[in-house]
Amino acid sequence: MWSFRSTGTPSVRVLMLQFEYHDVWGLNEMMDQVRVAFWRKNFEVIDYRIPMDDSCLHLSRELKSFLKLGDAKTVLIIYYSGHGGRSSDELQLASHSSDEGATISWVAIRDQILSAERDVGIILDCCNAGAGAVPRTTIEQTRFHGHPKEVIAASSWSESTTGRMSTALITVLDNWNPNMGDSLSMETLYERIVVLLAQENSVSQPVRSRFHDSSMGKVRLFYLRRP
Repeated sequence: MWSFRSTGTPSVRVLMLQFEYHDVWGLNEMMDQVRVAFWRKNFEVIDYRIPMDDSCLHLSRELKSFLKLGDAKTVLIIYYSGHGGRSSDELQLASHSSDEGATISWVAIRDQILSAERDVGIILDCCNAGAGAVPRTTIEQTRFHGHPKEVIAASSWSESTTGRMSTALITVLDNWNPNMGDSLSMETLYERIVVLLAQENSVSQPVRSRFHDSSMGKVRLFYLRRP
């Protein structure tokens, strides 16, 4: 694990996730571009490559540390790019397109994220990403500690994706400047991504879910100006 720090104290911290080994063409280059896009907004970016052995255990430990960073006002973003499969209608993060690679059930880490005492935005750029939506029964049982949780998924259930959402994400972040406001909600981020993908006639369209009561407000990214 290493962090790519920018000047100043960031109010937004990003955990970028990918498997240590994978067979996704161009993924490493795309991750580099996304990382720089976050960094340009003066976010702190932590790069974590999920080990192939005991993947879920290692990721859970990393999340435990990440979800406690900063204070209650810190906004946390979890970004995953790679393969995504389905098992029993639940999202499976996967290192390879075959059954021989490492996998992590989204259910195994979901409640850990949703119970964090921080505002958390989740960005899933993988096939079947929409399966990461939380069932109503889980929402009712999860403690949110007064902090909103939102997800932007690159595709709905049983749909594939080509990685275009990450390209659109980079464009939206690059086009966001202080004259447009010091904050950007996950909702607005999603809407701008959708517009860009529609202009490209992208077959796969992202979906957005809010895992909290509307009274908690929105997850917002804050543009920290460089000193």
